[in-house]
Amino acid sequence: MKYWNPGDVKTRLGSSIGYQQAAHLHRTFVGHLCQQLAKTAGLRELVVWPPEQIPLVSQQLAQWQSESWNIRVQVDGDLGQRMARWIEDTLAHCEVAILIGADCPVLSHDDISTAISMLQANDVVLGPAADGGYYLVGIRGPWKDQMNRLFENMTWSQGDVFQTTERRITEIGLKMGQLPIREDIDTNAELSRLRNELTISDNPTDRTLSRQIDLILNTDAEDNTISSLPIASE
Repeated sequence: MKYWNPGDVKTRLGSSIGYQQAAHLHRTFVGHLCQQLAKTAGLRELVVWPPEQIPLVSQQLAQWQSESWNIRVQVDGDLGQRMARWIEDTLAHCEVAILIGADCPVLSHDDISTAISMLQANDVVLGPAADGGYYLVGIRGPWKDQMNRLFENMTWSQGDVFQTTERRITEIGLKMGQLPIREDIDTNAELSRLRNELTISDNPTDRTLSRQIDLILNTDAEDNTISSLPIASE
């Protein structure tokens, strides 16, 4: 997870709604996920870059009442190398490792629990994103060197990431489970669909997230007070 500095996160969305607003949205998505998944699995880690922002992230977790999350510094390397390293390290002391980003903020405890259950019968579980990538990857240990192939030489910005990963899983002889397709929130159109989904939801936490998004989009981009607002469950 990149720290929510304007211009460093959600740049595609920022080009439409403003980089300050996009950074606030990224922060809100991270906070929402940390709260919704606060009791999911036995170990929860927020993998952060850059390292000098870790004290601020730690303060923010306390504000979100999400101290059950550990913080780890991202390793060097491209996205695939960072993902592979975290999964390999986690599988050294856990039976399964599940990695998500902050681009799909509606992931729930039940979604992660389903992935964990699927890993009892599969080596890998993927959550395909509508744009051709994936919003979740889970792997059952122990880590094998050939699993690096799932993350090497991948053009992560292209729309064939899920398809390529699925093919490589088969090629190295692993069994894959698949979660439902979901949409990452990287563009204004995707954000609009998320807002519509949250507006008609009966889930109180969805309505809370909807209000947070509306507040961000309706606040002047130069108003920095929004960056200190808590993420609160209804």
